[in-house]
Amino acid sequence: MNIDLKELTQLAPIFRELFKGYHISRAAPELYTQLSNQQDAYRALFKSLGYELVCDSRGFYYFVPEQMGAQVNKTAQRLALFTFILVEHLADQGRDPLAVLDARADTRRLATLARHPAALQIAWADGAGSTGAPFIDYLVGDRERTPIELAADTVEAIAQMPSRHRPSEPPAAAPEPCERPSRADCGLPGTAMVYACFARPGAILPEQFAAWCRILADTAGAVLWLRGATPVVRARLQQAAAGLGIDPHRLIFAAELEPARHAARLPLADLVLDTFPDSGERRCLEALQQGVPVLSRRGRSPGSRRAGALLQAVGLPELVCDGPERLHIEAVRLGRDAARRAALREQLHQRLQADPLHDPAGLARDFAALVRRMVDRLDAGLPPVPLAALPAP
Repeated sequence: MNIDLKELTQLAPIFRELFKGYHISRAAPELYTQLSNQQDAYRALFKSLGYELVCDSRGFYYFVPEQMGAQVNKTAQRLALFTFILVEHLADQGRDPLAVLDARADTRRLATLARHPAALQIAWADGAGSTGAPFIDYLVGDRERTPIELAADTVEAIAQMPSRHRPSEPPAAAPEPCERPSRADCGLPGTAMVYACFARPGAILPEQFAAWCRILADTAGAVLWLRGATPVVRARLQQAAAGLGIDPHRLIFAAELEPARHAARLPLADLVLDTFPDSGERRCLEALQQGVPVLSRRGRSPGSRRAGALLQAVGLPELVCDGPERLHIEAVRLGRDAARRAALREQLHQRLQADPLHDPAGLARDFAALVRRMVDRLDAGLPPVPLAALPAP
């Protein structure tokens, strides 16, 4: 028979009640009336999903318990398999699975989830962290972005992926091969330590800039390579540096270049400094893809942990610092130790060979396994709880 889903106005609450093993009777008049008026359509739809709807002669509806119990295991298998196929298919198409799956990408999707149409509802962690929506069961993240110890900060139960919880875009292919410029071409000193940050000036807080100037003060001859700015902004930054006892000439402003040429010059930097508390995920990703280490500060907010998640994925957790003092010590230590910087670059180069940042197939496998854990709890009648990442097999 043809089923018009528009006529099944109570599909979500009806299925939710029956799926839990409850009966629907005249005690729930809205659901009972809808089931009675559209009984054939509901029965046909549920049958296609593997459930048998029964109308008892005493005046209530229910799913056949034996079949429902058997179907639960099939549901778990189908859900995990479907999720794997969906994420892999989207990745193969070059589409971001998170843009399709993330409920918060569109407020209409979040409004739909407020009606609780599914027995299990999941959101992906982003810079904002928790959705704040009590009808979302799990917030999918990773060890760095959504640590279990901060579970009290989220309405949802945290569910951790074993590595990064989202893939990164591979480096954009240049229309034409770009020659790597020299330091002299970019106005940089030939042998001095080059710290870099290509955040827009508005993303650099005064406290952050002052911290960077203290790093320059403790690293002889070092320079800070910044994104190009208007003459007014440049003058203000130079004035601020002078006020902190730093020669303004130690600030080098990069010319604005197209993305491919900008990527080609990134290896001229020795160390990229991340912004705080708004971590620059894309900027840090570009640096890591070009083999340049990044130093980041970890905060409490998910937005401050973006670069940290990247560094964890490429095997450089020591470059994620807790607190400003630790970041200062590590930045100065690296600025004075060329051998350690070279070792970090080699370590990063080796890790990038395995492509840990662009692994949609691995993401799909990990996500499918995580969903199976969620569904196992659902099948057992257990509420969502934080699911820590499992160690690698």
